[in-house]
Amino acid sequence: MERLIVPEIVKLSKDATWRVRLATIQFCPLLPKFISAGAFTEHIEPLLKQWMEDTVHSVRVEAVSCIIILKKQSFNLNWLENLVDSKLDELHQHAKFGQRIHTLFAINLLHSEVSDSFLNEKMYKKYMKKLSEDPVPNIRFNYAKTTALIYHKLTNSNKMGCAEALRKLSENDPDVDVKFYAQKAIRDTAAH
Repeated sequence: MERLIVPEIVKLSKDATWRVRLATIQFCPLLPKFISAGAFTEHIEPLLKQWMEDTVHSVRVEAVSCIIILKKQSFNLNWLENLVDSKLDELHQHAKFGQRIHTLFAINLLHSEVSDSFLNEKMYKKYMKKLSEDPVPNIRFNYAKTTALIYHKLTNSNKMGCAEALRKLSENDPDVDVKFYAQKAIRDTAAH
């Protein structure tokens, strides 16, 4: 069965119609029941990473949701963290705005699925922090929105760095929306 399923999934993963790619992703949580762990690692994991960089936002979000489902149903925390770590490393420094901003969208979905250590050391320090100074205003205000969501799980040192970044954005950013969301994030995080 594996010899039949895997080539079809690979073929569908490249379909020009984004809805076909989306439906293919939605089928992936069933695959560990039908294919070997080796085939999944070799053929499906690269597709999950590829879909996290798809040109269509819905496909990227569905890929992250699929990874979360796979973690819960078939794999574990280490599998999820290892899989997303290398992809977030690529995305957060990508030349295209749409890929960099997806780092924040992915963290919004993944923050409650990873260990506190991974959230603090990788997701915040390594990938998110830099985005507070991104040249694109949409990324900066999404940084503020994401910060409000994860703040309660940050270490004290990360909270201090985060508070400083939000203060700078709220006081000095030339974009009105960035200032608004930074001020909102400061209010939302004040209780923590």
